[in-house]
Amino acid sequence: MKKFNNKKGFTILEMLVVVAVMAIIASLATGGAIKSIRAIRQKRINATIGVLEAALNNYRAQKNEWPFRLSDLERDNRDRTIFRAAGDRNAVVFEEMLDQRITLLGDTSGLLTMVNGRRMTVKQALEQNQRPIAIGYPDPKNTDHFRFFNVTYNSMTDTVKVTTN
Repeated sequence: MKKFNNKKGFTILEMLVVVAVMAIIASLATGGAIKSIRAIRQKRINATIGVLEAALNNYRAQKNEWPFRLSDLERDNRDRTIFRAAGDRNAVVFEEMLDQRITLLGDTSGLLTMVNGRRMTVKQALEQNQRPIAIGYPDPKNTDHFRFFNVTYNSMTDTVKVTTN
């Protein structure tokens, strides 16, 4: 009598090997994608820093004064020539520019703020007459956390620097 080999399809072992290989490939691809997304978020934050610094310098060039008073800023304890508007206190630096709707900030629809625990664009906050408007960003590593830019003014060099915290 002849035996027929009717083996059609895959064995369970073969299927497990294929699934394991696919899982490894997926985990490698996901890790790379997450790193890429974080890098893009960080680049966007750096671009915003550049826009904010340029807006402050343009204001200075046009009005021959800064859009803030030194009395509104916090003096550094170690270096008395440094003044800061840290965290949500950066509103005092940008308030004059936002009040006058000066185009130096450009399109404010991309700038973010946190008002009453709710994240919104600066443009939305202006339309709702919210005050004060501090400018910030979602943490690139955890977008659930919202952070604000820090503004540092050096009175010796008469320069402004915007940084993340």
